[in-house]
Amino acid sequence: MSINHPCYSDGCHNNIVRIHLPVADICNLGCGFCERSIENKDGIKSSNNAISPDKALDWLNKLINEDKEDIKIIGIAGPGEPLFSENTFKTLKMVKEKYPDLDSCLCTNGVNLNNTIDDIKDNLDYLTVTINAFTPKTAKKIYKFVVFDGEYKYDLKSFEKMLDNKWKGLKKAIDYNTFKAVKINTIYIPDINDDEIELIAKKAADIGVNELNIKILMPKAYFKDHKKFDKEKFKKVRKKAEKYITVFKECKNCSYDAYGVPGEDKRLHERFKQKD
Repeated sequence: MSINHPCYSDGCHNNIVRIHLPVADICNLGCGFCERSIENKDGIKSSNNAISPDKALDWLNKLINEDKEDIKIIGIAGPGEPLFSENTFKTLKMVKEKYPDLDSCLCTNGVNLNNTIDDIKDNLDYLTVTINAFTPKTAKKIYKFVVFDGEYKYDLKSFEKMLDNKWKGLKKAIDYNTFKAVKINTIYIPDINDDEIELIAKKAADIGVNELNIKILMPKAYFKDHKKFDKEKFKKVRKKAEKYITVFKECKNCSYDAYGVPGEDKRLHERFKQKD
């Protein structure tokens, strides 16, 4: 299958219009660098920036029919975790029924991927899974918690289960052979996961992942005072990964409600703030 997506090396990233529908309203993973108000210590709560599947489809219709946006890819990447939100599954189904000729994509933290891949594979063309650690010990340095069965977990065993779920889900997705491409996103966190990105790259290649996108840490939240980005170290990390897998190098760190050509983004909430 040909890759026609701006977030892949051969995907014509300079001229494909895509949209991220912000329907994922809750999250199950406490990323130490995330400032979004989607969870708290007392339990799961909804994001104020998420919209309903019906509103998402309404906005999409208006962009295509009124604004004449030449949208080719319809994605879901937040603001919460897509595979932890029922909105995602409803939206993917609605989009596929309404626009069967447009491709769809999803970016997930992968915690629930192994349990939900059967629910999304027929309505999805491109899949991206974020993996920032190879070992539970490193995962514990990056994440504040992971949610399993409605409970917040902080122990190494739970982070081991989290990583296992990610890789099992990825392998299952690749074995189905229905996706046009599968990618891993990894955020490079200096002095935290430097030595593990190469291990992620090797395992990704071994199971058939198409590409690896190594992203630069945006110092926020618990990592707001973290060590400054070093360009030369970043190049070395990428070079090690490239021994095993294609590394995507055109990432624009798109927002969960972005639309347009990557790098020339507009925001859905800005577009519709006067009307909805």
